[in-house]
Amino acid sequence: MLRADRLRANWSYSHNAVVIVLMQNETKVKSKMETQYLGAAPQKRSREKMKSKKFVSLALAFLLMLTLIPVFSVPAFAAGEASPFGLIFQDGIMYVDEGTPWLRYTGQGDKWSYDSETSTLMLDGFEWYAAINEKGYYGSAYRGIQIFNNENINLTGINSFQGVGYGIDAANISITGNGTLNASVYNPYEALFNSWYIGFHAANLKMESGNLNAFGSALTGKAGIGVDVSGGVLINGGNLYCVGGEIGLKSWSADINIYDGTVTAIGGDIGILNYAQGSTANVVNVYGGTLIAQGGTCAISGEVNIIAPSYTYWTNDPDSSGVYYSATAGGTPFVNNGDYKYIRIETTVSPVELDSIEITDEPAKTVYMQGEALDLVGLAVTAKYSDESVGIITDYTTMPEDGATLTEIGAQAVIVSYIKDGITKTATFDVIVSEETHTCVEDGGTITTPATCEADGVVTFKCELCGEILRTEPIPAFGHNYTGAVTSDATCAKKGVMTYTCSICGDIYTEPIEKDLNNHVGGTYEKVIKPATLETDGVMGIYCVGCDELLDTRAIPKLPSTPDKTDIEFLQENIADILLNGLKTDNLRLNDKVLTLVIDGRAFVLSTNANNRNISGEIALEDGYYLIFDIKGNGSNIKEFRVIQK
Repeated sequence: MLRADRLRANWSYSHNAVVIVLMQNETKVKSKMETQYLGAAPQKRSREKMKSKKFVSLALAFLLMLTLIPVFSVPAFAAGEASPFGLIFQDGIMYVDEGTPWLRYTGQGDKWSYDSETSTLMLDGFEWYAAINEKGYYGSAYRGIQIFNNENINLTGINSFQGVGYGIDAANISITGNGTLNASVYNPYEALFNSWYIGFHAANLKMESGNLNAFGSALTGKAGIGVDVSGGVLINGGNLYCVGGEIGLKSWSADINIYDGTVTAIGGDIGILNYAQGSTANVVNVYGGTLIAQGGTCAISGEVNIIAPSYTYWTNDPDSSGVYYSATAGGTPFVNNGDYKYIRIETTVSPVELDSIEITDEPAKTVYMQGEALDLVGLAVTAKYSDESVGIITDYTTMPEDGATLTEIGAQAVIVSYIKDGITKTATFDVIVSEETHTCVEDGGTITTPATCEADGVVTFKCELCGEILRTEPIPAFGHNYTGAVTSDATCAKKGVMTYTCSICGDIYTEPIEKDLNNHVGGTYEKVIKPATLETDGVMGIYCVGCDELLDTRAIPKLPSTPDKTDIEFLQENIADILLNGLKTDNLRLNDKVLTLVIDGRAFVLSTNANNRNISGEIALEDGYYLIFDIKGNGSNIKEFRVIQK
């Protein structure tokens, strides 16, 4: 076991030891890497799109020249030797990335293939090592391989990818198969780089089976992560083993869910980091399987939620002063306090047992003449299990057996038996056996097709002795029974809806309800019908918002004919009250974009092009005086109201 207290100090030794193990267990036979020059690279995230017809023409002309030089080659490497370039996989094609253009990769023989229908990249003993020298890395050697599209990866044999900063950098990945995928980083020239070093990175990771081993670097002053996932992690099976100098396993924005398999995360600081996006941290949910986490500071940084009904767990280091706990019935449940440097959780799944079987469909033939053979064609049997799952079974037995001669007259039970893990369950159905010659006796009839609201049903009459169908009678359709209910009220603005529902079959249809011109909605608004003058009162109309119907009117007081004060004096007297109490709708009268300020019958036109009562500006009075105003909230909030002389 890799101890957390030794991880950081001895990382170089541990990392090299891992590499040595990989070298010993993998066949380092490099076939010649042949590449075909493509001219123009496929779409890439960092690459600009072609923007001119001139460029397209030049590219096409250049492609025609390739017929003279059809194949380029990348030098073959000796066994175990690294390439100066990384790989790129996109749209089902593998490329060697040494800048622009990319080179189509056709090496490794049959060690990789792609199924476009299922978006599955199949790896069988594939290996690629991208490295650097003391001057830096070449091409995209920063990544062993970069996988652009969402892909399924099916594993056979041992497959390995190594890069300078990332072993594997991918989009959404789902892993299946029974093979192994190794992802690691290696960079002995740490002074050249200042970044994260990640064994395996993906947008989201899902594992159904297989093995994923990810090793992140742990150089001095650097951050190494074994597996780094932008979204969530879902483990349904297989083995996930991740080691990082700082973090073993990191999930940025979603939970880590473990249903089966084994997850091992070892970090110099933290085994598993549940990164918090916002105020809520991600959770490690354990539904089944085994979880092992170890870190120099803590094993798991956040909440662990164990959903499995039965489990046992260990905390601290079981090789030294560890404590063993059982969380079965009567035990102490596990709670992560953030102080544990080692956590191991093993779930116990109750065995699924056979509960019962039932006859889903009887055979097509259930009525026989004496001496005929039992025919079980059409028989369907379903098994039910203790976990509430069900399934069709075919490896059952019957008594009498299929094809047996039926000699006993009358109803005869056929016993169906099924054995699962030593548990036997049975179910029965009857067949009718009659003498070769007899007089049929009609039964009372059986409804073989129920009647519905719209379709007739059928009653079938059979012989009680031999089961022969003697006659049928129709059952008349009984028609719908609809009841109506208003599901949307009619208003002055829109029609309503009446919904009719059949109380027998649930059939539904709707009918419109004409507008109700007396059901006004949306409130009211005011509009001047006749402005007030010095001689006569005006008329203010009150309208419905929903239908614009005139509902009522009120008088607008006529304007005073002989003001006893100048406009300047009048406004100055009212400034304090206006600033304190604001203005009412009657004070700010808007008619055909003309906004008039009316105070005690005296009118001042503030604007001839107003859309509402929120306005700021100035108007000229007499003798070089001006009214300065800033009105908000339709008059309820007066920001400025003063008279000045310019």
